[in-house]
Amino acid sequence: MQTEAPSPTLGVQPIWKDPLIWFVLGLYFISTAIMNFLPVTFPIFRRVFGSTLEQLGRIQVCYYGSAVVFTIGGGWFVGRLGYRRAIVVALAVIAASLVIVGSAQSYTMVLAGAFCFGLGVLSISVTTASIIGEHFGAIRQRLFLLQGISGSTGNIIGPAVLGWWLGNVERLGTSWRIGYYATAVLLALLVFWPILLRSESLERHRDDPRATSSAASDFKYILRQRAMYMIFLLTTLHGLTEAGMISFVGQLYQKKLAVDAAQAAYFLSSHAAGFLAGRSLLSWITAHRKIPELVILSACAAGGTLFFAATIISSSYMWGLVFMGLAGVFVSGNGPSINSYLGMRFKDQAKTAFSLMSGISYIGGAVGPYLVGYLGSLYGLEESMWIDPLFSVSLAVVALLWFLSEKRRIPVANSLRRLIS
Repeated sequence: MQTEAPSPTLGVQPIWKDPLIWFVLGLYFISTAIMNFLPVTFPIFRRVFGSTLEQLGRIQVCYYGSAVVFTIGGGWFVGRLGYRRAIVVALAVIAASLVIVGSAQSYTMVLAGAFCFGLGVLSISVTTASIIGEHFGAIRQRLFLLQGISGSTGNIIGPAVLGWWLGNVERLGTSWRIGYYATAVLLALLVFWPILLRSESLERHRDDPRATSSAASDFKYILRQRAMYMIFLLTTLHGLTEAGMISFVGQLYQKKLAVDAAQAAYFLSSHAAGFLAGRSLLSWITAHRKIPELVILSACAAGGTLFFAATIISSSYMWGLVFMGLAGVFVSGNGPSINSYLGMRFKDQAKTAFSLMSGISYIGGAVGPYLVGYLGSLYGLEESMWIDPLFSVSLAVVALLWFLSEKRRIPVANSLRRLIS
């Protein structure tokens, strides 16, 4: 008796056979594993350089402020060099910045390293998002969630490992700087990964001599679209919330409960673990049911608001970890939802659109920690951190209102087209 061969699942086989998807997921994992190194090192900066809360916030301003440079030239940079060489340059910049921070003898050197660090990490984020938007557009929502799962795993491992190292350097009789040097060596070796990768898809996007004019025309087109300004607002609110909480939640519990550097870093790992669980759940849900991106964004931001507030008021370290993890479960859908919505609206202008959006997001990320640090110096850290749930609930409301506005506008636009035709 001959059995019928199972039919292949449409859209799944090509993904896992293409080495490009593994490269994108692996690269994003690495970038997210190291992206929160600076907040984890805040206790060291306070001890070594005597940094105040406002100065710690300024470090994050430099990290996220590099987005201003990338917003202006990011689309041109990726389009001119091509994905392969853009990634090589980004990895080299990250490695160099880690050496600068690790060898810093002054607070000013930390600021310079933070700026270069943010520029390199942002380049990786934009490049991987652009690859997904252009090469895997038909299943972008699922892949952005899978990318988020990869990033969440990196965010769990990276801060936990560095936090453990910083908490044990004195017992081991070594220096905190070695952790930065070792990571820089790893990033330097990874420069060879995109060089050796065989992928026709990666090759197709290199060295377009018309990249400059194309990026300029994309830039003009994007800035004429109302949807892009709404995306700017959504991603800014998301950046304000996330960066503020991530940068100072460890400092909050060090002040409240006198936890050590390793215990403070576990808040970032707990938050990332929540991201992993949340994005895994959302990936399964969106694979079986089509839900508008803005609806997911609004619901996730509302849930994140609740648990961010619970994290701030908790008087227990363990419950604080739980609440921060649950906040991660909900807000894990924010970034992929915004990315997917952007990919839907600006598929043909992906590189420029993603660089613009990520740049604006990083500007929000720069302002959030600085506001918390500045207000914390004036009124106390716990009081200043309440602006983060405020930004989060604003994100939920704005996303829902924009969804309802678009839902009403689409039937009107369709009716006008029918009348014209």
